[in-house]
Amino acid sequence: MDEIRVAARYEVSESDTAVDDVYRNAAEAPDHVIVSRQDPNGDWQPVTCRELADHVDAVASGLVAAGIAAGERVALMSRTRYEWMVADFAIMAAGGVTVPIYERSSDAQIEWILTDSGAVAAFVEDNPHAARLRGLTPHPSTVWTLDGDLSELAADGLEDDGQLARNRRDSIRSSDLATIVYTSGTTGQPKGCALTHANLVATVRNVGAADGVRDFVFNDTQSTLLFLPLAHILARIIQLSAIYQRVRLGHLADMKSLLRACSRSGRRSCCRCRACSRRSTTPRNGPHRAGSSAGSSPPRNAPPSRTARRSTAPVRRSDSSCSTGFSTRWPTGRSSRRWAATCAGRSAAAPRSARRSGTSSGVRA
Repeated sequence: MDEIRVAARYEVSESDTAVDDVYRNAAEAPDHVIVSRQDPNGDWQPVTCRELADHVDAVASGLVAAGIAAGERVALMSRTRYEWMVADFAIMAAGGVTVPIYERSSDAQIEWILTDSGAVAAFVEDNPHAARLRGLTPHPSTVWTLDGDLSELAADGLEDDGQLARNRRDSIRSSDLATIVYTSGTTGQPKGCALTHANLVATVRNVGAADGVRDFVFNDTQSTLLFLPLAHILARIIQLSAIYQRVRLGHLADMKSLLRACSRSGRRSCCRCRACSRRSTTPRNGPHRAGSSAGSSPPRNAPPSRTARRSTAPVRRSDSSCSTGFSTRWPTGRSSRRWAATCAGRSAAAPRSARRSGTSSGVRA
């Protein structure tokens, strides 16, 4: 058998970590819109690089204040949403190890993952998930909900203005463990794969350096709508790549949420995908700008689109407060930070066949 080897285009240094891009973006392009976040009304709200870094910093400070030590495992069980990404980056920024769990896993599988990984705390999506986790034996001593506890957790870490968390982040090395990713468990007990910061950084950087990726897939004029489960490593790599390349990123919980967003009658559809066209070729308050071209700039407040080479019309801004318990502002010792309304997508989980497909990248925002 012939073997072909190609030299890596990026060599990971000892100081590289998987959270570096969040803070690099905030320093180099603080006002660049890095995420579009869906509010309870279905409108997409912009989140800048600076705001994302502030959110991650605040939660990381709360984790350090809560006693999460470097190297300790923190489980993360939720559908795909903006807060999943914030919690993941915060765990790693605090020196912890993220242990993603599919929210549709059985109780036996969750117990196995918690025991095998040695998780000391967990993030879950909502109170029903929290009650389910607390009913397991054993279960983590601390359980936070993404729907209600992130702001409180952030407030707990403000006594030292986040300095402890920054010190913890500066001490991370690329050889440190970043995450333990478990298989779905369809052929036996879920099996954990331990990945270091170097593993994640090397994959993201070398994918980004491949021929044509920067020109046609990942760049700051494109957007990606992610609806794969983030417990899957493919979705994590896509998310990390989007942040690295400053691609505008949007999250939806599953395929059903995507189809619902594309086909809302009498409201804005998110794209010109086939699903949207089948359901409403001329929706009221139509989202599409006639005569748009591949060379046009993406409107600032547009939702992530799903079709390559298309632009969409802007959507109106909404000042709706969060429907799931977040305060509208992040507490901080320096200033009040805006906390945009939570993303929608509260539908039931999609069937297994639908969950196997999940992203659309290389598209206009």
